[in-house]
Amino acid sequence: MSATIYDKPKEIQVRSHQKIWFHDLWKKRGWNEDERIWRIECRLKRECLREMDIEEASDALDKIPALWAYSVGHVGEHDGWLRMVKPNKEDSNRWRWATSDGWLAVQEAFAHGWNGYEDMTDVQRERKREISLSQAEAAIAGYITTYGAWDAEIDTSDDVSVVLSRLHERITDRWERKGVDFQYLRRQKQFDYHIS
Repeated sequence: MSATIYDKPKEIQVRSHQKIWFHDLWKKRGWNEDERIWRIECRLKRECLREMDIEEASDALDKIPALWAYSVGHVGEHDGWLRMVKPNKEDSNRWRWATSDGWLAVQEAFAHGWNGYEDMTDVQRERKREISLSQAEAAIAGYITTYGAWDAEIDTSDDVSVVLSRLHERITDRWERKGVDFQYLRRQKQFDYHIS
């Protein structure tokens, strides 16, 4: 995925004089030439579309509102691949900052008048979950063998279940000393990674 944001009237003035007809369209909607019009283009390449089970151009056209919402977020929500926010000096967590008024207008671009709206959020979330689980499994497999290599108590006849059992005891002891448990830490990670 990629996105381009630029001043469309300036682009016409500098690079695309033949597109001056845009001015007439904008003026019909109340534009005066002193106002900026920002163009936002989101590009989803074939690999990204394949992950969403979109193989044909007609499939993509049917899902434009969903693809737009996936790219820039749902109206008023803190989601989307790209988002513009109102800075809040009192909160260091940018995720909680409110979506800017201008970006709300961007989010609404395909919110009305489209039939067959299908939300891509679930598709995206499932794909991200699969990738994250696979990466976590690979990392855990690597850590377990490294741990087994360092642990002098592991015998050559022991298998991974022995290492996992030993880790289970040591990890739960560590958590008890810290006053936390698996479910508490799991919920915290779900919050941190925006997993519902």
